Amino acid sequence: MTRSPLPSHARLRARARESSLPTDADRSSEPPGDETPGWDASTVARFYDEELETWKAILGPTLHYHFGVVDPEAAPDDAEAHFDHAVRRVADWIPQVARVLDVGCGWGGAARVLRRERDARLHGVTVSPAQAEHYRRSLPEAGCTLADVAELELDERFDVAMMLESFCHVDRPERALRILRRLAPRLVLLDHVSPGDSYVDTRWRMRFPSHEAFRALVRDAGYAIVHDERTQVPWVPAARHWLGNVERR
Repeated sequence: MTRSPLPSHARLRARARESSLPTDADRSSEPPGDETPGWDASTVARFYDEELETWKAILGPTLHYHFGVVDPEAAPDDAEAHFDHAVRRVADWIPQVARVLDVGCGWGGAARVLRRERDARLHGVTVSPAQAEHYRRSLPEAGCTLADVAELELDERFDVAMMLESFCHVDRPERALRILRRLAPRLVLLDHVSPGDSYVDTRWRMRFPSHEAFRALVRDAGYAIVHDERTQVPWVPAARHWLGNVERR
């Protein structure tokens, strides 16, 4: 017997119910290095390949979201303002007219902010065919490569590699960072770290290194850390906000 596929919003809602928020039972105290068993880039790709209109209904027309970094002058539920604020916080580390390798580029939300405000030259990287298609369509002057960053091969070189809340999804972080170091001398990275020991959330397929482990990964790839800002952010309310949007679908 075969089953008809669920509509996209129903699949997302079911996935949200299955995932909920992570608990201690979902955590594996594996080291933050490479090769987590049963985890590859297709796990992330499947999630983000849901229908575009479904994601727009959940995230808004500009198709971007993030956890935790908030604009204190914006309304609590103004997700667009909070995302722009987060991008602007890292934009100071990106020179004007820089060639930026946008790793884990999503649908191009951060790229559009940097194109508008820094006149950046963007090239996106994503494992999601749906995201790559939308990135190319919405940023026709930019390139986009469909690839796992740990297998990325590009002839072009860049001024900056940027990862905004995408490093946590990378299944082979050591290899990925070594590849980025060959492609760009500068790395701008904003992501989550564990407040204690490193762990992997086995249900969400997300990696949360400790602060020191995070720094070690970056240094071991050949980057010199010139700025390290650790901020306590209220990520749980943001997670509940997005899961609530999924449930309302």
